[in-house]
Amino acid sequence: LRDFRFFDVALDDISGAAHDLGGSLNDGFLTGVAGGMRRYHQRHLAAVDHLLVTMPISVRADDDAMGGNRITVERFDLPIGITDPSHRIRRITTIARAIRQDPAIPYSGMIAGVMNLLPVDVTAGMFKHVDMLLSNVPGFPEPAFVGGALLESFHVFGATIGSAADVTLLSYDDTCHVGISTDSGAVKDPDVFLDCMVAGFDELVSAGADPRADPPIDLPGA
Repeated sequence: LRDFRFFDVALDDISGAAHDLGGSLNDGFLTGVAGGMRRYHQRHLAAVDHLLVTMPISVRADDDAMGGNRITVERFDLPIGITDPSHRIRRITTIARAIRQDPAIPYSGMIAGVMNLLPVDVTAGMFKHVDMLLSNVPGFPEPAFVGGALLESFHVFGATIGSAADVTLLSYDDTCHVGISTDSGAVKDPDVFLDCMVAGFDELVSAGADPRADPPIDLPGA
């Protein structure tokens, strides 16, 4: 069984906070998720330093033709044990930069082609070793209409594909809509999961607006 929850964050709030802390919108998204997962594990009295996540990464170049998808899927450790969001986003920015410089990325299309030939049971089984699936999807930058009716929001219901949870951010107009899909067998308290995730993003936004100088570094797992 699957459970679906969602919440919204102002695009300017999350992108502005991430920029103030030296990162991108995507870095801010990962930092907010990491903060939420740190809180969720603390609520369950579990000290966890990192989670293994899978995330689509855009590989589109400036000279690529319009249309179609130009992405690869990367698996990496997301640090959730760093208490201070300003230090957490710096670590995440370093990780994201290293991923984009991975020499294997040019061959990702070939690898994906082989993966598409494998049975669904095989590919789904691979994701059972992943804790979470994360996606940051750019949407329409301005209001959209269908049949003359204004689309007020988009919330993505992402497949968990064998992992415990999928968290997807879709930006639309001036809002980031965050959809959370969880496996009911792995997440027994989706309301708590949602509350912790919202708190993680609120923490990021507050940190971006905080005028304090460089705070002390927290030890992983603190």
